[in-house]
Amino acid sequence: AAARLSAEQEVENLSGLSPNPEKDIFVVRENRTTCLMAEFAAKFIVPYDVWASNYVDLITEQADIPLSRGAEMKGKCGTNESELELSWLDQAYTLKLSFLKEGHNTSRGPEASWRLSRIQFTYDSSERTYFKDAVS
Repeated sequence: AAARLSAEQEVENLSGLSPNPEKDIFVVRENRTTCLMAEFAAKFIVPYDVWASNYVDLITEQADIPLSRGAEMKGKCGTNESELELSWLDQAYTLKLSFLKEGHNTSRGPEASWRLSRIQFTYDSSERTYFKDAVS
């Protein structure tokens, strides 16, 4: 299930290859070279307000939002920055992971690795799958 982003970039969900059925494997490639491969599961816990039974007071509920197995993917490979973006339920929920390349010296010489630099989760509280009767 690979989706073309441009003539040379692609993303792929390799969930079936993960030894853990709870996790997905996501791959971002450029020119057939993998720049990012991430294996993880995620669940987001978001507090939200609903009307109390008296319709005067607000009470706080909690939405438990799992990363959906059929999430749509986008990604980009950069020289020093790369991204993986996942969205599900008609883009009501989006998880964007940004990575930075870091160089360091080892006994074998200079090496580079990627580190997670930013996580952004956005959601639409009017989407009713996880936000039951949400007011705000």
